[in-house]
Amino acid sequence: MEGQTQDYGGIGWAVKQMLDGHQMKRKGWNPMGPEWVAYVPAGSTNIPQKFAGGAATGPFLVAKLQGKGVVSWTVTHSDLMARDWQLVGSPLTQTKGSHEVSSLQPTET
Repeated sequence: MEGQTQDYGGIGWAVKQMLDGHQMKRKGWNPMGPEWVAYVPAGSTNIPQKFAGGAATGPFLVAKLQGKGVVSWTVTHSDLMARDWQLVGSPLTQTKGSHEVSSLQPTET
């Protein structure tokens, strides 16, 4: 319906949101599972050291795990078929051109 926000969506909607810089999660994830997942574009310069050795790299997906920090993430079959994807906070800060991801921490909306 026009004028209403979409609370939950499928993987296509979730990927579009991540490409726009949003962090996403699934309502159906175990409480001890990922807090959120995010897209890191090619050319990102401010990403966790363990992913790039400090060099620009990407694109790939990362997940913030409960109490364990940020790790690389691969979608599962159940994630692909799920219709319970939701936004987590505001878009990540990205600088045009360099695609600098200034923070991989969720921000409140």
